[in-house]
Amino acid sequence: MYPRYCNEPATVIMIKRRKHHLGPDVSPQAIIWRPIRYFTNEVSEDDDDLDHFKFASYALNNDVFDLRVYLQHPEMTVTLYLPSDIDAEAVIQSKVAEAIKVLAVPKAAVAWQRGEEFSFGGLSRRPDDRLRESEARILVLKIAASFEGHTAPTSAIKKKVPDFYQLSSRDLEWSATRKNEQMWQQIVGNVKVHHAGASSIFSRGWAERTADGIRVTAAGILYLKSIGFSSD
Repeated sequence: MYPRYCNEPATVIMIKRRKHHLGPDVSPQAIIWRPIRYFTNEVSEDDDDLDHFKFASYALNNDVFDLRVYLQHPEMTVTLYLPSDIDAEAVIQSKVAEAIKVLAVPKAAVAWQRGEEFSFGGLSRRPDDRLRESEARILVLKIAASFEGHTAPTSAIKKKVPDFYQLSSRDLEWSATRKNEQMWQQIVGNVKVHHAGASSIFSRGWAERTADGIRVTAAGILYLKSIGFSSD
């Protein structure tokens, strides 16, 4: 598998996809305001005593966790589940934080996690949860990788964005600098426009520009594998 390094140089984070979920003995520990497709190009489905659910299961070093969405859950969210025998709040918070980091989830996307108050039916999206260019880079990479040949025109990528990410009210605001574009469209377009930046997917070798879009490179596929999205 492919390592991702956290802030401590000696710590190597290894994530890999699991074929099977953790079973019934799990507890919800965080809710992330992103659809299941945001996290994986291979969504699995199963049933348990609660309901039918979609899931992606992961092993993170020696830990395991599931991302699940049940029929009664908000469609554009996933819930992170840990084994029920993990019950110490400090340990739970540490494992949730590590999972969120390795999955490259923005902190603003976490709608709830263990230790915070929660009321059923009262889940709200954080007001600062909007698409920013740092997240858009990885989102564009994920979407392009889902096309044949890992290549897609920018127009097709933009059409797919709502399948991978729920547009917020702030995303839907009209751009002050680009006529006839909403803020999210401008930000997605900036991924290619700002190709020379040190943080761009092109400078990092994860993608190449084409005449009308991008092509994800082998290095880009390896990166997506390192954050649990791709198993190719």
